Amino acid sequence: MQLSRHLYAICGLGLILTAVTLGSSKAAMRSSTQNVLVTNSSVPVTLSNTASVQVSNKVADGPLLVRDVDVYARTPVEGFQQSTMQENTDFDSVTLYTVPVGKRLVVQHLSLGAESPSGQQFYAAFAESLDVNDVSEMRCFFKIDTQGASGFGTTFFQGTVEAPIYVNAGHRLKVSAIRNASTGSAIFTASFAGYLEALPPGQ
Repeated sequence: MQLSRHLYAICGLGLILTAVTLGSSKAAMRSSTQNVLVTNSSVPVTLSNTASVQVSNKVADGPLLVRDVDVYARTPVEGFQQSTMQENTDFDSVTLYTVPVGKRLVVQHLSLGAESPSGQQFYAAFAESLDVNDVSEMRCFFKIDTQGASGFGTTFFQGTVEAPIYVNAGHRLKVSAIRNASTGSAIFTASFAGYLEALPPGQ
């Protein structure tokens, strides 16, 4: 009888130890970090409730594709205009582009060329962003350098801007040029290259 009680006690203790061990193993499995391997999958994989994701040991023939989520859709654009400064005129301007609603123009390259009678000098040019009321919100001056004589009594000039210029939705990109004399006629051209980017919702 006493031996039976001891056996029951030993069995009971064994059951308790087994339950504790199984509970600890399940808790450890829940708290441990699990590795997930996705190979040659064309199906999108969504990760949630995770603080960070690390990608390592990426093979060279399978580069990780990334996308800049802060950059909205871009559309390349460019424009060109030519104008003639008439006799007794030392200033002229052209409108290169009007930005559509919901877009913003980013000008990456802007250039101005001119041809005037020998002895004259194009000494200033500027680009500006005008709103619907023709109020200038931005003005960027750039230098025009002499490129040499044409051989026909005129001189060539050229100026460029490489720094980004931003023009808001609904605004016009306008380029102007000034020469130091108004004798005879002169020709100037303006061109740009850049892109339109879609504005984030609500802007």
